[in-house]
Amino acid sequence: MVEFVAYVEAGKYVEAIHDFYAETAFMKENLVEPRVGRENPIGHERAVRARLPQIAQRAGRSGADRRRSRRHQLGVRDDK
Repeated sequence: MVEFVAYVEAGKYVEAIHDFYAETAFMKENLVEPRVGRENPIGHERAVRARLPQIAQRAGRSGADRRRSRRHQLGVRDDK
């Protein structure tokens, strides 16, 4: 996971998809039809990069981290 995040933070989006996604992977965004197979998301990412040559990205906290943080705010102990 650390290596994947490093790819994304370095702007290596296409390489991250190629190196870390299975050939049968698919991506689904909002109401758009899923892009099925690893090559379809790669093609989409290349098209996005062509339109927007510079994309600032920093990996955020995972959903699990946010839930833990929220539970901490509510005083919920993680050991229960």
